[in-house]
Formats: sequence, structure tokens, C-alpha cells
Amino acid sequence: MKKIILTLSLVISIAFLNAQPFFEQQFGNLNPFNGLIIGDYLSPAFVDIDNDGLQDVFFGESGGNILFYKNTGTTNHPIFEQKTGEANPLDSADAIAYSSIAFVDIDNDGDFDAFIGSVWAVIQFYENIGDASNPVFARRYGNENPLVHYEIGWEAKMSFVDIDNDGDFDVFIGDDYGVVRFYLNEGNSVSPVFVEQTEALNPLTGIYVGDFVTPAFADIDNDGDFDLLLGEDSGALHYYENEGTVFVPDFVPKTGLENPFNGIDLGTESKPAFADVDNDGDADLFIGNEDGQMFYFKNMTIQTALSSFAPEAISIFPNPTNGVIQINTGSMKNVKASIFDTAGNLLLTHEIGTAESADHLSISHLPAGMHFLVLESKDFIYQLKVVKI
Repeated sequence: MKKIILTLSLVISIAFLNAQPFFEQQFGNLNPFNGLIIGDYLSPAFVDIDNDGLQDVFFGESGGNILFYKNTGTTNHPIFEQKTGEANPLDSADAIAYSSIAFVDIDNDGDFDAFIGSVWAVIQFYENIGDASNPVFARRYGNENPLVHYEIGWEAKMSFVDIDNDGDFDVFIGDDYGVVRFYLNEGNSVSPVFVEQTEALNPLTGIYVGDFVTPAFADIDNDGDFDLLLGEDSGALHYYENEGTVFVPDFVPKTGLENPFNGIDLGTESKPAFADVDNDGDADLFIGNEDGQMFYFKNMTIQTALSSFAPEAISIFPNPTNGVIQINTGSMKNVKASIFDTAGNLLLTHEIGTAESADHLSISHLPAGMHFLVLESKDFIYQLKVVKI
């Protein structure tokens, strides 16, 4: 059992209980991509691009195009339909060849922006100048692209994650040589400045699992921090459990029975992506490969509830909410409130318990469904599930 922060002097205690990860491959009609012919060298990226509460998916592929499949199903039964032309908000994007894509609200304006990787390790940036429900992407050049200076290797497979829990997004980038580079955001959640970290400052220094590596992050073992999955040229999946903390990660390789994907052969160039497509509160796994196949592994991990006790000091209401959460932290001040989606992606942060800020948090712009609220100060961390209706 991992203890995150435990302070006996407070009336709050919390312990994250590890769960043994278990994923089950889905075949036939249980795989929403069964029978679809999409393209070669598939690199999937899931995002609720139209704010309807459903996870849609974009694909990079060998021709450099960005393909869009809208989820027209329900919150627990996805159906993906390809949309082309003007119905694809990134139809005009030209990544030359071997494209990949990552979505992140990089400027903290409440909608998803897009980064597109391609051959020669060129990374393009498309700012969403529309909104969360009606995206309009405009390509930004030069210094308006925070990753314009990345030109290493042949390809660039990006994964954005707040790995040091400071309220902004950092980025890990895998390349064709099997190296995963780490760029710390030394700016902030509105104006990112990515600076490469090397040697001991990169938590993935020295890790090599194969060429054409693709990193993907999620809280795989349900212990409150980000774990790592690496796809690579042989098609294997390599699992690294974070045995550090939400502030200082320590990725430890798990092999044999400790790797829930041990022995799985997915063909050439496995490219993993996490998404909660069945709305059950955990991150499912999808993998694209060189042959254009999409594999689906449903997350069957037993979710162990958090052990918490907060009778008086903290009150949070209403839950479920239609947009605004009232948060009372009593006499505790300078508390950071963060909202994460079920895949572990940071959606917003807000400081509460100060004279300058109110004790409410608006999630009106977020999609309906389950989210995680994390309250933390220098003395404690408290997490609970909140539901947006």
C-alpha cells in the first residue's frame, strides 16, 4: 500500500490502495473498431472534441493525414463513424507522413488544442480558436508553437501529462531510436515554455524497450499517480509502475505476471492510447499498429475505493453537480483544487481558501460524466469522485 500524505493532526486521512491491473482483450463486436479499415501505422488519440460527453478519436497514419471518427454511440456503448471534409476539424492538417496527434488544453482556455507530429520529427501546433463544443483549429508558426524547436530523430510520438503535479502540462516525446525525451513546462498553464530535461532530471533516462517508441500515461494501478505504458517496433507493450509520488515519479519496470500485457503480440509498431470509452471510471486501452489494426483492451481492474475521513473540515456540494461545486475547507487555507478526467488528464486547477479567491469551482465547460477532484495543501491530499450532469 502506498501512503501519499498522512497527517495525524488533521481530521483528514487518506490512503491510496493499489489494485492489480487487469485488462481483457475484446474481440468481434465487442471491439468498436472491429472490421474498420482505417490506414497504416495507426496512431490514435482520444478526446471529447465536441463536448458531448463521449470520447471521439483522431488517427495519425502513414500518409500524414489526420482522420476523425466521431463517437455517435452512448456513454457506455461507443460507435465510431468517420467524418470527412468540413466535418473533420483537422481535415486540412498536412503532416507530410507518419503523423501522430496529441490533444491538450495547453493555454488553459477550456478547450482542446492539438499537436501533430510527423516525419523528420516536425511538430505542428494547432490552436483551438473555437470553443469546447465547436473546435476551430488554426496552425501557429514560429515562436507561437511551443514545440517548434523539437527536431530530433524521425518521428515524434507525444504524451502530455502533469508529471510533477504543479498545475501545468509537461510532455514526453518518443522517437524512432527508442529514446523518450522529457520536456518540463517551465512556463505555466497559460503560456507553456518547454525545456528538455536530461540525465537524472528525466525520469525515463536509460529506458530502452525498442525503436519507434510511443509513451502513454494513466493511473493504471489506481494508486493516485501516473504509470507508464510503452509501445514499440516489435508490437510488445512494456509497463512501468510509478513507485514514486505525484510530485516525483519513479518508474519501475514490471515484467512477467506483473505486466498485465505480458506476452501480447500486436504486430509491428504498437501505439497505445488510454480512454474511458465505457464510462465506468477507469482507463481502457486502445492500440494501433502498422497494419492498420485497432486493438481494444477493456480495463477490468477492481477499483479499490479511497479510505478517507472528513466529517467536518471539508464539505463539497452539490455532487452530482450541473456546473458549480461549493468547497468548504474550514480553517485550512491555500488549498489547490484540481479536476482530472478518468484517464488521469488534468483538466483545470484553482486555488481556494485565500482572501483573493472564492470557495467555488466551476466545471460548467467540462463534459458530463465522472471526474476526480483532488484537494491538496502542504499538509494533506484529499480525493473524491464528482459527477457532472
